[in-house]
Amino acid sequence: MEAAALFALGGVRRGEKVLLVGSHWHYLDILRRVEDLLKAQPPGLVQPSWRKRDIAVFEASGLGSEFFVDGMPDPGRFESFLRKASGPSGRPLRVWNNLGELLHESGSRRASRAVERLWHQFRDAGRCTILCSYLLPEDDLEADVSGLRVALRYHTHLVRFDRDGASVAQFL
Repeated sequence: MEAAALFALGGVRRGEKVLLVGSHWHYLDILRRVEDLLKAQPPGLVQPSWRKRDIAVFEASGLGSEFFVDGMPDPGRFESFLRKASGPSGRPLRVWNNLGELLHESGSRRASRAVERLWHQFRDAGRCTILCSYLLPEDDLEADVSGLRVALRYHTHLVRFDRDGASVAQFL
């Protein structure tokens, strides 16, 4: 979640609206890490009201009624959700989410692919910067990535964290 916290804080520093869409424990962990990062920096770099104004959190399990119809994401409802979530400011959006992973893990592979497609259509329209999270075991990364290849085909890069730090690879 370190990458997600740095991603969120980067958005706050740039004046972007940050959306965190995930499970309760995921977004709480990200918010805690953002707080820790803020405490470690010199005062005055980010306004104290950052959380209330700049970061919005959404429980992934509660989004079913928001933009899903018959277990599948509806493009119109998805667009409406993002308009409401971003607010009237017109600021650029920065989105972290693991909704695709949660759907994939629950067995809803088709819905996972569909929601990833919607996120990335939104991104490709120039409306946001996006970071998706999929937890992958360290022991057989290649097998896990190949098993998720269809769900991840809209992603451009893979960021992997291990004991030696982070590495970024272009995702093909």
